[in-house]
Amino acid sequence: MGFSGLSVRGKLFAGFSLLLALTIAVSVVGIVRMGHIEERISDIMDARYPKAHLANESVKHASEIGRLVRSAILADDPKEAEADIRQVEELRKANTDIIGKIKAIGLTPGIKATEIFERSVALRATLSSKYEPLYVFLRKGDTAGAKAYLKAEWIPANNAYMAAANEYAAENAAKMTEARDEAESHIQGARTVLVVSALAALAAGIAVAFVISANLSSRIMRASAIAARIATGDLSPARSEGAPGGDEVGQLLEALENMRRDLVRTVGEIVAEARSVADSAAQLSTAAQQVA
Repeated sequence: MGFSGLSVRGKLFAGFSLLLALTIAVSVVGIVRMGHIEERISDIMDARYPKAHLANESVKHASEIGRLVRSAILADDPKEAEADIRQVEELRKANTDIIGKIKAIGLTPGIKATEIFERSVALRATLSSKYEPLYVFLRKGDTAGAKAYLKAEWIPANNAYMAAANEYAAENAAKMTEARDEAESHIQGARTVLVVSALAALAAGIAVAFVISANLSSRIMRASAIAARIATGDLSPARSEGAPGGDEVGQLLEALENMRRDLVRTVGEIVAEARSVADSAAQLSTAAQQVA
């Protein structure tokens, strides 16, 4: 059964069902696109941003450690040098905690950021072995020896670690920016898809409404014209305009056509009876004249 064979109720139901299906399709597309956006935002908030923030904190601590080490070497009072050493150890412990937090967030093997992080951890371990010998010079008050050790051992190890730490912070910042740009791209794409889908659904809805209304309106007007012609006494066959269809309007057209044919047949019978009566009257008139 084609579209024309459906009832009026069936056509309206089919039209609204199509509109509902298009609405659901647009909603599904929106949900899927929003899911991608949520993934990127989750990646930024749960991994990229915390790692970038922690990496920057670690670099700040390392820079402050360098300042405190130089301050301890230049300190005239051993107590001041010892106070600087305590602050250095607190910052080193803070950086150890930061490394643990970064590992807890998760490291993906094989990516550049993880490789840089592992390299920076190894360089930090090398640097860590340089602190105790330096403290020995400081606690002895051997400023010359401390300066020589600082230049020969501690500064090269610290510079290597700082370079890796800065590279890791920069890599995480770049990844965070990349994830943010990707999220913005998904948002723009979702907006475009939703607008296009909504316009397509609107166009399809208008087309369906036009088809249904045109189909019903044209045949209802056809039925009205047939009824008007019959009312004026015009029982001639209507111009053929295709099959009436199987819906209620089609049944009405078929009923009007049957009524027209029945009226034509009835009028024909009445005319034939009238002619028969006229013939009988003529015969009676002739007989009456003969009798007279």
